[in-house]
Amino acid sequence: MLRTTARARQASSLQVPGWLALLFWLCMLGTGLVLLPYAVSFMQSFIESPVLSVTQPATAAAVVSLYNEDVNVRDQAIDQLAAIKTTEATNQLLTFFQHDEYIQENGLRAAQALVTIGTPQALRVLVHSLGSDAAEARRMAAMAALEDAKPSANGVLMSALNDTDALVRENVATLLGFRRVGNAGTALLAATRDVEPMVRNAAAWSLSEVADTQALPRLEQMALLDNDVRVRETATLLVQRIYSRVTLAVQGDVRVLSVTTNGQAYAATTDALFSWRDGTWQPVTVLPEAATALGAGDQYVFVGTESRGLLRSDDSGQRFERVTSLPPGASVTALSINPLDAREVYVALALAVGTTEVHHAPLGVFYSRDGGATWRALDSAPMDQVTTQLLVDTTSPRYLFGATEDHAWRANIHQ
Repeated sequence: MLRTTARARQASSLQVPGWLALLFWLCMLGTGLVLLPYAVSFMQSFIESPVLSVTQPATAAAVVSLYNEDVNVRDQAIDQLAAIKTTEATNQLLTFFQHDEYIQENGLRAAQALVTIGTPQALRVLVHSLGSDAAEARRMAAMAALEDAKPSANGVLMSALNDTDALVRENVATLLGFRRVGNAGTALLAATRDVEPMVRNAAAWSLSEVADTQALPRLEQMALLDNDVRVRETATLLVQRIYSRVTLAVQGDVRVLSVTTNGQAYAATTDALFSWRDGTWQPVTVLPEAATALGAGDQYVFVGTESRGLLRSDDSGQRFERVTSLPPGASVTALSINPLDAREVYVALALAVGTTEVHHAPLGVFYSRDGGATWRALDSAPMDQVTTQLLVDTTSPRYLFGATEDHAWRANIHQ
C-alpha cells in the first residue's frame, strides 16, 4: 500500500517537457482551424433553417411537416400554410416551390396554394415558373394552377406578355385564352405581332377565344401574311372555326364575314345579310343572290355577287343598289375596305366563262377612293390569275395584299 502510494506521488510529480506541450497545443489549434469552416457552415445553415427563421408557432409547426418524407404530410402542411396566409407562411411556400426534389409530388398542391394566397409576389413566382429555365414539372404545375386563379391575376398575366422569356410569353398567352379574359384582347392583338412564331401562334388562338368574331380581321391577315407556315395554318383554321360558329348561330350557310374598325360585324349567307347587334346575330335583309364577297365600313356595306356584280348599301345593309361604274357582267371574287379610310375600297373581278362547267377569267383589281362612286383599275395588281383574297394591313398601309389560288402578292397603292 505504501509502495503504491509512493508510485502515485512519483507519477503525479513528473514534469511534461515544454516542447512536447507546445507540440500538443499546436496540433489542437491546427485541427480547429481545419474544422472551423465546416462548423461555421453548419451553424449558419442551422440558424437559417426554415424552422428557426419562423417566428409564429403555427407556421413553424407546418414548416416542420413541409419537409417530411411522407408526401401526404407535405400536402397537409401546404394546406396549413395556405390557410395561415401570413407573409411568413407565403415565403415558406415560395421557398418550398423552388425545391426540385418535391415538385413532382407536391408541385401542383403548392402552386394551387400560392394561387389561393394570390399576392403579387406569389403570382409573379408562378409566372416566372412558366419560363424556359424552370423544370417541366414546375412549369406544368404553375400552368394548371394559374388557369384557375382569381380574376385579380389577369393583370399580372397580361403584363407577362412583355416578359423577356419567349416561353413565358407563349404560356401566358395560352392561359389568357383558357381563362377567356375579356379585356385581354388588345394585349393579345399586340402579341400576335411578337417576334417569336410560337408566341404569335398562341396569341392567335387565345385572341379567337377572347374576341371571337372581332378577331377575324387580324386572323385573316395572319393567315395570308405571317412569315411562319405553322402560324399561317393555325390562323387559317381559326378563321374557319369562326365561320363555323357563325353558321351555327344564324342557322344558314355563311359565305362571307366582315368586321368594321368600330367592331360592327356582318355575315352574308346564300340569301340573307345578318348583323351582330345586342349580343346576337340578327337578320338585316334578303339578298338577291348568294354573296361572294363582303366588306363593311362606317358608312357603307358592299356585297359582291356572281352575276350582279358589286352591290352597295348606304343604310347599314337595309337596301342595296348595284354599282354601275364597274365592268358589266363581272363576278366579284374578293373585296376589301381600308380600315384606315373606309372610303377606300378594293374589289377583284372576274368574268364567268362557260355554261355547264363555269370557270373565271381574271379582270384585275379595281379601287375607289370615294366610297364606290368612281373606280379605277389597279395596274400593279396581277392579271394572270383570279384574285380570291384582298386585304389592307394597317401596319403596311402603302400596300394592298392579295392572294390567288397559287400565290400571294403585294401592290403599292400609294406611289
